Amino acid sequence: QRAVDQPRWRWDGGLRVVLEPGFPPDAAEALRARGHEVIRADSGFGFGRAQIILKHAGGGFVAGSDSRADGVAAGY
Repeated sequence: QRAVDQPRWRWDGGLRVVLEPGFPPDAAEALRARGHEVIRADSGFGFGRAQIILKHAGGGFVAGSDSRADGVAAGY
């Protein structure tokens, strides 16, 4: 669930990356230091959403659903 809820980034071509609100400032600075053009988005719109299901090798499942949108992780 923690992975699904983390701020996202989007590549916009070349060295331009767009960061979702909440992206760590030190990570943004590290991208700038490597020559990237870093854009901080005003909202989370345009970054997609996720619902994930992981099957454990020993049996059983773990699921996560993005808390920023309606949705549910469901396996059948």
